[in-house]
Amino acid sequence: MATRQSLQRWLPALGVVASACVPVRYTEAFVPDAPVVRVVLEVERGSVEVVPGGSVRVERAVRGPAGAAALAHHLSPDGTLTVEAGCPGVLPCGVDTRLSVPPSVPVAVAVDRGDVWVTGLEELQLDIADGDADVEVGQRLVASLGTGSIRAWLGASTHARVAVGQGNVDVQVPASSYDLDLTARTRDVEGVLPDGQADGHLEVIAPAGRARVRGGRSVARR
Repeated sequence: MATRQSLQRWLPALGVVASACVPVRYTEAFVPDAPVVRVVLEVERGSVEVVPGGSVRVERAVRGPAGAAALAHHLSPDGTLTVEAGCPGVLPCGVDTRLSVPPSVPVAVAVDRGDVWVTGLEELQLDIADGDADVEVGQRLVASLGTGSIRAWLGASTHARVAVGQGNVDVQVPASSYDLDLTARTRDVEGVLPDGQADGHLEVIAPAGRARVRGGRSVARR
C-alpha cells in the first residue's frame, strides 16, 4: 500500500505527465513598457518557444486548476526582463510560454521539465533539467541539459558549448573549418574540417550519448 510519504514523492512527477493532457484554462500576453536589453525565462513545467520579432512580446497559456500556477514578471532598471512560471503544488500544472524578441537581444531560458524551440537568435543560454531542444543560433550558444537531446543549427562564426548528461547532440553548421572539442560515447563528424585557429568554436559534451556534427547538410526538423 502506498504511504503518504511515497505519494508525496511521486505526485509531482505524475503532475507533469498529467499536465500535458490538461486543457488550457486561460491565456495572457503582455508587452514591456520600457526598452529590454536581455530576457530571462524561468519555467518549471511547460514548453518554451522563442521566435524573432520586431519588439518583445510574451504570451503564456496556463494549464491546470486555479491556483496551480504561479506567474510573475518584472523589468529591472538595467533592462533585463525576467519572466517566471512555477507550479509550486502537486496539482496538474503547466505553463507554455512564447516569446517574440528582436534577434539581437540575448535570451536565457531555464526549464525544469519541458521542451524548448528557439529560432533566429544571435545569443542563447539554455538550461533544461529534463526535456529536448531545437535551437537556431547565429553567434553564441551555451546549453546544458540533464536528460534529453538537443538539435542545433549554428552560424559559421558561432561560439558554442553544449553539454548533455543523458542524451544526444546533433549540430548542423555551414561547411567550413571549426575549432572542435567533442567528448561523447560516439562521435560522428562530416563536412567539417577541424582547425584550432578557426573563427567558429564548438564544444560538445555527451558522455552517455552521441555527438554528431554535420557541415553543409540539413538536419531534419520536427
